[in-house]
Amino acid sequence: MRSAGFLLLLCAAVRAEPTAAELLQSKDVMQRLKGVQLLAQEGAPDAERLLHAALKDRDWEVLQRATEALAVRGGRDSVPLLVNMALQGPTRRIRVAAATSLRELDAQAASLLLQKKLRGPTLHAAAEALAIIAYSGAAKELQRTLKSKDGSVRAAAVRALGSFRQPERIEDFADLLQDRDIEVRAAAVQALADTRDPRAVAPLRDALQEERMTAVMERRHIAALYALLSSIPDTGKRDLQARFCARMFGVAGNVKADARYARLLGELGRKGAAVGPVEDYIHALTQHGLGHGDDQVRCASAASLARIGAVAALERLRGAAQHSSSKRVRFHALRAVVRLEGDAALPLLLDRIRNDDHLSVRGEAAVICGKRGLAKSAGVLVEALDDPAWEVCTAAAVSLGKLRNAQAVGPLTALYKHKDWRRRAAAIVGLGWIKQKEAVPVLIQGLKDRELTVKATALEFLRHISGRGDGPKIKTWQAWWHKHEPNFAFRDPGEEAKQAKKYGYAVAPRKVYEDLDIIVLQTRKGGDNIQSLLEDYKIEHRIVRAASVHKIGLHPHGLFVANCPGEIVDRDVERIRWYVRAGGYLFASCWALTHTVERAFPGVVRKWPTRAQVLDTVAATPCPVHSPFTAGVFDEHTLPLYELVGSHLIEVLDPERFEVLIDSPECATRWGEGNLAGWFTVGHGVVLDSANHFDMQGMRAVRLKDAKERMAFAMDRLGYDYTQLRELAAEGVFARQPLAVKRTRDLSIFRFITTFVRQKRLADQQ
Repeated sequence: MRSAGFLLLLCAAVRAEPTAAELLQSKDVMQRLKGVQLLAQEGAPDAERLLHAALKDRDWEVLQRATEALAVRGGRDSVPLLVNMALQGPTRRIRVAAATSLRELDAQAASLLLQKKLRGPTLHAAAEALAIIAYSGAAKELQRTLKSKDGSVRAAAVRALGSFRQPERIEDFADLLQDRDIEVRAAAVQALADTRDPRAVAPLRDALQEERMTAVMERRHIAALYALLSSIPDTGKRDLQARFCARMFGVAGNVKADARYARLLGELGRKGAAVGPVEDYIHALTQHGLGHGDDQVRCASAASLARIGAVAALERLRGAAQHSSSKRVRFHALRAVVRLEGDAALPLLLDRIRNDDHLSVRGEAAVICGKRGLAKSAGVLVEALDDPAWEVCTAAAVSLGKLRNAQAVGPLTALYKHKDWRRRAAAIVGLGWIKQKEAVPVLIQGLKDRELTVKATALEFLRHISGRGDGPKIKTWQAWWHKHEPNFAFRDPGEEAKQAKKYGYAVAPRKVYEDLDIIVLQTRKGGDNIQSLLEDYKIEHRIVRAASVHKIGLHPHGLFVANCPGEIVDRDVERIRWYVRAGGYLFASCWALTHTVERAFPGVVRKWPTRAQVLDTVAATPCPVHSPFTAGVFDEHTLPLYELVGSHLIEVLDPERFEVLIDSPECATRWGEGNLAGWFTVGHGVVLDSANHFDMQGMRAVRLKDAKERMAFAMDRLGYDYTQLRELAAEGVFARQPLAVKRTRDLSIFRFITTFVRQKRLADQQ
């Protein structure tokens, strides 16, 4: 009897496990998701019918998972439903999931249905779906779509045609490289690359000769040529085409084209992933590139030789670093030599610190010595503390600190007595990094300095060294040191690694900002207000007004944000120049490009000239670069919009120094160029600029008629996930536009700022 009872209980337990059908009836969305997952993984006799019912679920994540499950559990009856979902799905990720399932289920039947929708309000969505399904039977209808006056529609049609990978369309795609809309040109570039045919190389390569090619298109042409040449199956054909690329120097007769070809060869020959005959690239870059009459071509050639790992070009690069008449060429050639030789470049670095006639090269050489930990450079760095340029002195002082050289305490202590506050402050930074007991009393003395920047820097380093949060009272710190000096030990590298993990790798975004001194420049009314974004996330920060930066106490452990318009006075400029060169991070928005970045660090970037004030909303795209500043910012489904309110678009003057992270073909079509965000280094610090107003990102600039549209916008454009969407919807946030505007933010922008802060935290722990 006991055995029978046990079996009954066991059977009851088995029966208690709900079926997929029962799970799909649950009021709990997590249970319904579990039901869809069960159908996808294990199936059921009525799986298709149950998934069709799930397509009517009120929760969008259930909708997406059911759409995906039909790729393996669906049949002929699912095709019309999925086509409708590909056209009318509430979010982009659902529409993409539907098109992807159709490709697996029945591409031909889906294509026939979608072709009929290449008109009216469904035209764009149908073209996007056809691009995913990639069934060539739709080519004829898509060809007609190319007559549309809407550039985004034509671009979608080109992407769909490109997905068919038909070499016979190469000539058509090549013609589209001259389309009036740069978004269409960008799609044509990708379509040519997708053909994987050697004949597509010529139009992509030859287009680089255009006198007025935008930077947006240059990047795409170079990326496409690399992808295309990589995909050509016949090695002989690939090498033949690549050799033609190497022979293009001087053919166009304009220096812009030659600089583009130099960058192309650097991409094709990049170390560890080269395509084609690297020797040809090195020969062209060395003989024709480094010997070119234009500075930009020589700089591009030096940078490309470094990317290739062209050790054979070292002597020519060393010669350029030492003897070129152009300071910019010497700067980039020096960087190239270091990238190729590593620590073996020390003699060249020391020579440049001592002998170069421009501070930018001397300063960069001094910075590199510190970043690479070149202990044997200490003697020359000590000499550089007396350099006539404070910029070089600052670079040398910070590098000496990062070398942890005990012999440098004396020279840095002597430097602290200098009458120039910039040199005194540099001495404090060096002594803060050096981790020697003898440096601590000097840091404490720095709390009495008459210059606020010196005081603040000394205090911040004392806090980092001690782990205490005490204020600037000198007696407090003297008492602390008197008590702890005999047994004091600086934190070991393992402890510093823990700190880096705590802040730099923190999963929770707000944790990244913890205990960080964020200073926000607030200028006149009508400008950006990034502080509102920080306030929303309860992130502590300080506000400083224009003409008062010298009163705030900038120090290199902080983060300085220059709100648009970023108008600063001469005394502010001095502090910002020192702050970044000493290791600070500067984040600038919109007009601050002109009024802060260009004014403090001229010659790298400036405002792109436009005939009228830039007032627009454009789709933004992360560039194909592997940068720590965009890691985790964009997901594959979110298409952020940049609000350009009188924006200063970015014109890059030194492409080998300024890396563009985000751009927009749509913006380039309307305004002549589309560089939206990027970064460069100055001394030991970093400058990042973005063309948009951060506090205007989001729903503010659009009119959405109902809660459903607002939810879709939050997901498709602002980067919210399903969990966040449910939480906000439960609070009624999407019921009214004003409330939705107030409660939602562009998460890609917040992630962008957070990633920048994360990199700062990691740098400070090194």
